This record gives sequence, C-alpha cells and structure tokens, in this order.
Amino acid sequence: MMQTYLCNCDFKKRVNKRGIEYGWDVAVYSSIEHIYGYDYVTSCYKDNPQDSWKQIVDYMHEMYPEATDNQIRKILK
Repeated sequence: MMQTYLCNCDFKKRVNKRGIEYGWDVAVYSSIEHIYGYDYVTSCYKDNPQDSWKQIVDYMHEMYPEATDNQIRKILK
C-alpha cells in the first residue's frame, strides 16, 4: 500500500487585485519529503515507534515545561 503524508508548512494571507492582504490565513501543505528531503524521511522508517513517541514527548516537555505527561498525551492523541 502506498501512503502520502502531508504537513502544514506555512500560513499565507490571500491577496486582492491591488496586492493587499485580506481575510484569514490559508494553510499551505507540502509533502514531508519536500520539506525534510527524501533521504532523511526514508532513513526514519527504520526507527522504533516507541522511540519516536518518546522524542516527541521530550520535545513537548522542552517547549512546555509546565505541562504534565497526561496533558501532553491528551494533546498528541
């Protein structure tokens, strides 16, 4: 089975005919391979899912040191 993963890489405002931005930001999506590179993405396929989960949780603890494990798990699930 072939899969494609998309990731939000930016938000941009719409522009009218006069070149003036207006409205809400619009999400811009791209493939993971385009953002990080094909070689890096395919090298991560061999990683253990539990190790990847721990890396994400550790990163969230760095960004939000006051957050508990339960709060982080609730956000990520």
